[in-house]
Amino acid sequence: MVEESKRAVKPGRIWRSVLIISLALNMIFIGIVLSAAVSGRFGKEKQRSFDFGIGPIASALTEEERRAISRQVRDSGVQRDFNPRGDMERASVMLRADPFVPEDLLELLTGHNFRMNELQSTAQAVLVEQIVEMSPERRLQLADEIMANIDRPRPPRDQDKDR
Repeated sequence: MVEESKRAVKPGRIWRSVLIISLALNMIFIGIVLSAAVSGRFGKEKQRSFDFGIGPIASALTEEERRAISRQVRDSGVQRDFNPRGDMERASVMLRADPFVPEDLLELLTGHNFRMNELQSTAQAVLVEQIVEMSPERRLQLADEIMANIDRPRPPRDQDKDR
């Protein structure tokens, strides 16, 4: 009887594991989508050098402005320890492990989120620095382009399949 109770997994632990696995799968999906978006793999547009959560503004910048921001972010060193693919490969190994250790996966995902937030914050700060250096005319042009990007109608979903 004692052996049976030791073998039985507590329901709370099962739900905790299910929640962590669900979180891991969601993070993997978000990582894949973000990677594809940042790399410019959606649609037939040119590849973007960066996006990092500043989408409508980034798409309104000139190619030279985007390159300058990308260079500054790269030079800041914030990307040095950021390896989304490596994080997801480690998550995959953890998900296959027996026994599964949810705490390890949670620690990995927490670190991944921290590095992603750090990268996004750096990109945003560099963007604002660049905007500060713009002439008033260029800032107005940028604002107009942002609004044009936001207001641009999107093709219906069934037309997206042709891309």
